[in-house]
Amino acid sequence: SSHLVSSLQQLLRARSLPRFQIAMEQQQQQYHHHDHYDCHAHGSVPVEIDLDAVPVPLSRDRLLGLQHELQEALSEGEFQDRLCECERTLGRGTMEFRRQHQQLVLEVQSEILPKYGFEASLDGVAHMLADVKAFQGDSEVAANIEAINALIWRPRESRPEDASRRERRGQAHGLDWLHRWGHRGHMGGWAHPEHAGPTKTSDLGSVGVEIDLDAVEVPLVKDRLLGLQGELRERLSAPDFQARLRECEGARDDSALEFRKKHQ
Repeated sequence: SSHLVSSLQQLLRARSLPRFQIAMEQQQQQYHHHDHYDCHAHGSVPVEIDLDAVPVPLSRDRLLGLQHELQEALSEGEFQDRLCECERTLGRGTMEFRRQHQQLVLEVQSEILPKYGFEASLDGVAHMLADVKAFQGDSEVAANIEAINALIWRPRESRPEDASRRERRGQAHGLDWLHRWGHRGHMGGWAHPEHAGPTKTSDLGSVGVEIDLDAVEVPLVKDRLLGLQGELRERLSAPDFQARLRECEGARDDSALEFRKKHQ
């Protein structure tokens, strides 16, 4: 009897409601009885987008943010200590030093580059450097690059230098930095840069090995000359160097030639 009553109710309802409304209600009941129904597959609900997968142009503000994070991470005391230890134990310029040095720097870069749309790999570093070229005329970007390079290649002097090593350097003390500007650690390099000799292919590294830029001959363009002049001013104005000059001047004797040799 209850089944008969239900059938009569459905019949009366069918006569009073439009067919499309009945169809909609039946469809809703069908969805209700199927818990596994995927509304995303049957409707127009938008799929969530992974914003990390969307390429974003490297604007100036984003580049400055990237450089700021790199400087903070690279200047950490622990990282600087590891760079110094790497150079002390392996010897700068050796193949093993290049591998280890590259790995240390890449560890830091891998933590930061993905935030700005670059892979945490050497390829990501290469793509980042390629994008940075668009801002090569920006003075602030250029200054940050210099600061980052200094943190990577000139780690703080946290280790004492033994006297024997300083003595071996002799009159060439402090001139090793001239290599970065394409000159030898002696006066001859200024007039005859070709004395540096041809660059060996083996010195340029191989796949996966960081290239030693000091071994590559680069023309002395205006920007590099200004950098050289800036470093010269900084080193010549250092208090310890000025004190040595005054000491040399005070010990000056009658031999002007001897003074010039020592002063030089």
